[in-house]
Amino acid sequence: ATTEIYTLSLHDALPISAISAQQKQSVERKYSMSNCTRRQGKLHFISTRRPGKEFKKLYTEAFPAEERMPLFMLLCKANGTRAKFFTVFDGEMPVALLYNVYYRDIVYVFYFAVNNNLRGGGYGSRIMKTIRQKYKNRRLILAVEKPDENYENIAQRIKRLDFYKCCGFEQSGNSVKEGKVIYELLAHSENESRVDMKEYYELMKNYFGKGLFALYKIANR
Repeated sequence: ATTEIYTLSLHDALPISAISAQQKQSVERKYSMSNCTRRQGKLHFISTRRPGKEFKKLYTEAFPAEERMPLFMLLCKANGTRAKFFTVFDGEMPVALLYNVYYRDIVYVFYFAVNNNLRGGGYGSRIMKTIRQKYKNRRLILAVEKPDENYENIAQRIKRLDFYKCCGFEQSGNSVKEGKVIYELLAHSENESRVDMKEYYELMKNYFGKGLFALYKIANR
């Protein structure tokens, strides 16, 4: 399985696939679970196609059933080109999950969640800062439940929207319906170029493939 490791200090971080075997062994030793306790406080983003039980548990707990794609599909699509998922560690402690979808110069933060017991401790904003730094030359998007007074969790939706706005994301004015949920698309770009809906659907088509994308469109009319 291919693995990518990077930390909050991103200027000298490289994908494992881009370095030599000798360098790879050195990096893997440096960031191995047995050595993580030496670097407490620094976040480690570890990507692999074989997520640990921490990822699976957090994925199930953080997202309601109607917002979760089947995990096997996420794993199948996480080939490093179309998508990657990361477990974020602070030392030996898994603190968050992150699943990104890639298309051209667009990075879609498809799933992101901090361990429920650690929320409010600053991990979310640190991770968002890291993402903006790592992909500073690319356009970022993510989706949040659209604030609507008709829903009981309106306060939670507003709080989530405010969090991402504080992290540098802006409301794009676009929304998308998936199942019974209406999401508002948020965007961030250093050059202020935004992802339009045509590009969004091109990204989703590239991610799902032609056949699954056709079903996706039919299901979300």
